[in-house]
Amino acid sequence: MSISRNCLISNKPLEDSLPSAVWANRLDDGARLREGNETPPPPPSRLSLLVNISLLRRFRPQSALFSRIAAFLLRFVEGRDAPIEPAGCAYYVITGSRWASLARDPGWPPLYMGTIPEHFAQIVSLHGDRAAVITRSPTPAAFETTLTYYMLDLLSNRLASSLASLGVKKGDRVAISQGNTPEFAALTYACFKLGAVLVPLNPSFNAAQVEAALKHLAAEVLIMGAVTDLAYKPGQGRSNEELLTSIAGDLRASTPQSEGVPSLKRIIVVDNRVSHQDVRFKLDECRALTPYRALLDGSDRSVIPSAPLDATDTINIQFTSGTTSMPKAAMLSHRSILNNGIFIAHRMGLEPADRIVVPPPLFHCFGCILGYMATATTGSAILFPSPAFDPVATLRMCADHDATGLYGVSTMLVAVLEALDAGAVASPPAHLRKGIAAGSSVPEALMKTIRRRLGLRDLVICYGMTETSPVSCMTSPADPPDRRTASMDEQGFVTITGRIKDLIIRGGENIHPLEVENCLFQLDGVMEVSVVGVPDERLGETVAAFIVPHRGWKGDDGQHAGEGDKVLKKDAVREWVRSKLSSHLVPKHVFWVDDYPKTASGKIQKFKLRDMAVKILQGK
Repeated sequence: MSISRNCLISNKPLEDSLPSAVWANRLDDGARLREGNETPPPPPSRLSLLVNISLLRRFRPQSALFSRIAAFLLRFVEGRDAPIEPAGCAYYVITGSRWASLARDPGWPPLYMGTIPEHFAQIVSLHGDRAAVITRSPTPAAFETTLTYYMLDLLSNRLASSLASLGVKKGDRVAISQGNTPEFAALTYACFKLGAVLVPLNPSFNAAQVEAALKHLAAEVLIMGAVTDLAYKPGQGRSNEELLTSIAGDLRASTPQSEGVPSLKRIIVVDNRVSHQDVRFKLDECRALTPYRALLDGSDRSVIPSAPLDATDTINIQFTSGTTSMPKAAMLSHRSILNNGIFIAHRMGLEPADRIVVPPPLFHCFGCILGYMATATTGSAILFPSPAFDPVATLRMCADHDATGLYGVSTMLVAVLEALDAGAVASPPAHLRKGIAAGSSVPEALMKTIRRRLGLRDLVICYGMTETSPVSCMTSPADPPDRRTASMDEQGFVTITGRIKDLIIRGGENIHPLEVENCLFQLDGVMEVSVVGVPDERLGETVAAFIVPHRGWKGDDGQHAGEGDKVLKKDAVREWVRSKLSSHLVPKHVFWVDDYPKTASGKIQKFKLRDMAVKILQGK
């Protein structure tokens, strides 16, 4: 996994490296370079610090030619002295007090320095007649919606105009709690055009979680579906009447009266009850709620924001997944998420003719930025197979639209493979070749299976954090497969081995769960596996494996996990690992499970598995 466009790298902590920073400045008369006082030796074989440069101050490469020259000169700049002038810098490379840094930056393409609406206008002018967004509602009343780029532009203008008439202005926080729907897709650009800060919320949040998020961000507007769709349960949903009553008080009043969120001025509800016939919500009696359909009466003309937009403005606040702790709010700018989308699309080779199926949710940066922003920067189409994840709908969307790409976290892709085995479609989709697997570590064995079964030969792996917009490292389709499993080596490839919190320390030896998981994925009968460390009085920690048996298999405890005639034995699991890996990696504990505790974006919550193991071992 090589470094994505524009990164900082060093062998020392950032604070130790700053005194000897190297700057390349684009001045009117050319480039001037400066570095620290020490003369560093040749580049090291190992580099450790990686920071996405989109988080830095204004970054202004003036031309592609200068960018390429600057990248070349930085390798030979030692010994020069010149005043540091950070304004208008094109590159910022940190050197440690001992070793020189290595900037792996081709210098092309340059960063886009405009706003999202400016870039979107260019895409509309070039690809207006092409499909931008294709969505499907859940069963039983399934229907499909297609928005071309021209239609998406007009619809987002209408919504922006209506929101402005309701008092929404630049900087206001607009929270949206929706699945992957055409309404969410259009509202995203409506907010961007106004300069309002888009705050996607997990639709599965309960009332306390929604209220806490709104209060924390002082949100002025909440936009929510009447019904929340449920993952893996198409057509089933949760009525949000009780939740909204808890937040806004009497819904029959003329306006929302939220004691818990004083900043909340307006609640807009998308009526999606047609897809959920069994859910009751008397919307017609709720005067405190503004119907989404009322926003469709706005003007088609381009909206003028209340204040000029700037590329450095915060335009999106994303909550982290909460994989290891409570979700945190990360502030992202036009420039950060737009360039992330541009370079993701460029690196994976997206083209206008591509149709990319994206089941990861729009409220998560995987769906919103790696998916929606990346496709929208190239004029390609994004396909949302269902409001909430449904593996069968995902496969059918791929097949029905001759999709060329598919995204997913590991658990989603495993579920899609299971649906394929169950005959959800007559044959594997024939046109799939591109895709992204991200959100958690991807075992090499699983990646090979995905490429073989689904045809995703150009599948790439991304690593990042919500706080970095999010992608910091990304493989390319040209990388050899063993380099796509994302330690940085001499060529600058970065390998992601997992979260430091998930590291198992057994008798003083470090064990990376991914190594054991990758081994167990190759064992017949194993559909999914997650490895954690559990406390041990003698060794400190020992290895525990939670396994979901494959279809037609069951665990040997005769209880709840798996169905079928074939039996997967715990001793066989241990012997398999013992035959492939060192003995200290063999799981002491093996647990059969039907599913894992997951975040809404599909990431396995290992800390909950660890707690489960402790309780089981304590006999609770």
